[in-house]
Amino acid sequence: NTTNADGISVLSRGGTGGNGSCTTILLATWCDDGDDGGNAGSIAVNNDGKITVKGGGKDYGVSAISQGGKGGDGGGAFGLFGSDAGGGGDGGNGSSVVVNLGVNSEIVTYGKGGHGVYARSRGGNGGTGGEPSGLVATGDDGGNGGDAGVVKVINNGTIKTHGERAYGIYSECIGAGAGSGSGAGGLVAIGGNGGGQSSGNKVTVTNTGTIETKNINSFGIFAQSVGGGGGDGGDTGGLISVGGDAGSGGNSNTVKVANSGTIRTEMEGSIGVFAQSVGGGGGNGGSAYAVGAGASVAIGGKGGPGGNGGIVIYNETTDVNSLTAATIDTKGD
Repeated sequence: NTTNADGISVLSRGGTGGNGSCTTILLATWCDDGDDGGNAGSIAVNNDGKITVKGGGKDYGVSAISQGGKGGDGGGAFGLFGSDAGGGGDGGNGSSVVVNLGVNSEIVTYGKGGHGVYARSRGGNGGTGGEPSGLVATGDDGGNGGDAGVVKVINNGTIKTHGERAYGIYSECIGAGAGSGSGAGGLVAIGGNGGGQSSGNKVTVTNTGTIETKNINSFGIFAQSVGGGGGDGGDTGGLISVGGDAGSGGNSNTVKVANSGTIRTEMEGSIGVFAQSVGGGGGNGGSAYAVGAGASVAIGGKGGPGGNGGIVIYNETTDVNSLTAATIDTKGD
């Protein structure tokens, strides 16, 4: 038994990449890229006993998280004649998360937001391009977000939650947000492009046991895969000004829920099974502002395309008559 603490908490987190530095010689400055974030390790939790989590806080029966590290930011500084920024480092990848609950497993939580199982894999955010300024200022790109790993939860036992917004199983994998490209200001200013290409991964939840939630807005099973958002292009201002292009959103992946057990929710707003796969949004193109009394040029950056959503399946089968009988019982006003 625990009070105001998770029953089981397992975390693997990649380290944050270092920020880029700058060098100035006479009238010119150039800067280094940020370092990449570290990758997280895989997580495996196996339980076949009783876990009771008391108290009113957001404490979980089982918390299993694999989190990639954030990419470092690129260096940026003033250079009287010219300044060349560094790019953002890429975010680290999340890794696989597996939670396996045996037939004797019993998880009970009481707090608001106290999920029975919280399983998550997420990539680290990409670093931001540095901010240069000078007579000629050239930005660099934001780092790509890290990819998420596979998430798998198997429940053969019993899960009961009593608090508001306390889900039986909350499982997700999320591609990270990409870093924004450099903004720049100078007589000639060129913005950096936003990062992109971070993807969600597969989420699988299998329930042969019993899941019960006792309060409002408390889903039985929540399963999602989300692609990472594309980074914004850098904004610029100058006599000649070119905004950076945005990065594309990442794709999500397949979400599968297999239920041959019992799921009961007793209050309003409490869905039995919620599953979704959502592609990441594309970034915004960088704005360009022309500054000058005479002729000047300002060209804005392109927006990024969104990512694709994945397949979502509840009880995959080629013959519906072959499915094992299951129960989903939702109540409330």
